[in-house]
Amino acid sequence: MPSMSQNHRPPHAPFTHAVAISAVLLSGCTQIAGESFEGYSLRPDVVPEAAGAADAGMSGAAGAAASTDGAVGAVAAEERRLVSGGIERRFLLVHPEPMPTDARLPLILSFHGERETLENSAETIREALPLEREAAGAAVFVYPRAPNSAPGWPFFNDAGRRIETEFIRAVIGAVEEELGIDPMRVFLAGWDGGAAMANALACRLGTNVLRGVAAHSGALYEVPREDGMGDDFEIDRPTDVTSCPLPDALVIWGTSDQSDGTTYAGDGLKTYKWYGGTLGCQPSQEPWSSVPECVSNSACLRSVVWCPIEGLGHSLWPGAAAAIWQFFDGLR
Repeated sequence: MPSMSQNHRPPHAPFTHAVAISAVLLSGCTQIAGESFEGYSLRPDVVPEAAGAADAGMSGAAGAAASTDGAVGAVAAEERRLVSGGIERRFLLVHPEPMPTDARLPLILSFHGERETLENSAETIREALPLEREAAGAAVFVYPRAPNSAPGWPFFNDAGRRIETEFIRAVIGAVEEELGIDPMRVFLAGWDGGAAMANALACRLGTNVLRGVAAHSGALYEVPREDGMGDDFEIDRPTDVTSCPLPDALVIWGTSDQSDGTTYAGDGLKTYKWYGGTLGCQPSQEPWSSVPECVSNSACLRSVVWCPIEGLGHSLWPGAAAAIWQFFDGLR
C-alpha cells in the first residue's frame, strides 16, 4: 500500500475548527499510510480505476484528468477510511498529483443521492456531477459515502444529523492536515438526498466552517431535537428565516419535479425562500453571471443564487456542474 507523500502539504495555518470526534487507525495495513490528526489517522486504499476517470486513462492512485480547456493533469484518487462515532466510515479523496506548493486549494465535498449502494455511491456522483472536469485541477474533492446501516443519508432526524456533522468535521480536519487545503474555502454540494444532507450540514456547521453550499433537488427543513429543546433549527415561517447561520448558497430545482418529498412547489421554492430570507435578501432578482437559467437576489448578506430549470423533473441538470463550480470559484 503506497503512503501519501509528505511534500503534499505546503506551509499553512493549523486547522482551527472544533472537532469532537474520536477516530482510530483501521487495521489491515502493514505500513501506516497517512497522518494522524487530533486523534485520528487515515488509511488510504488506492482506487484501482475510479468511475468517471476511466475514459481519461486513470489507473491506480494517479491518472490523467482532462480539463475543460483540453489541458491534462494528474490526479490521485484514494479510498479512505476512518472511525467516527464508533462506526467505520469511508470516503473517496481526489486531489491533484502533485499538490501545488504555491497556493492552498479549496475543498469540495460532493454528496451522492438516495438509493445508491455503499460500493458505487461516490463513483456514481463523481461521474454524474463532473465537478472535477470544471475545476480542472483547482480543487480537492471528497466524496463521502453514507453509513453502511442507512439506506441513504440520515438527514431526517436529529441523531442522524449529529452523526453526519461529526463525520464531516472529522473528514475536513483530516484532509486539511494532510493536504493543506484552504480552510476558509470549504464547500458542500449535493444531489437529491445528498442535497438534503448538505442543507442540514450547512445549518449545523455554519459559516465558521463552510464558505458555501450548492443543493440540487434536496430540501431544507427542521427536525425535532432529541433533547426536547425544540427543533434542529427554528424556521419563522411568516418571514422565511431560519435560526442557523447559513452560508452562501446556490439552489437548483427542476420546475417539473413531482417526486415524493422533493416537489418544486412544495420543497424547491421553500428551500430557496428560506436561504433568501435567512440571508436577508430583497425580493428583486437579476441575471446571474453567464448562466441564463439562474438568477441572484439583491442586497443579501451573502450570495443566494436560484436556478429553476424549466421542464426538468427529478433528475440532474446537465448544466449543474458548470454552474456549481462557477459559484464556488467566485466565492473568495
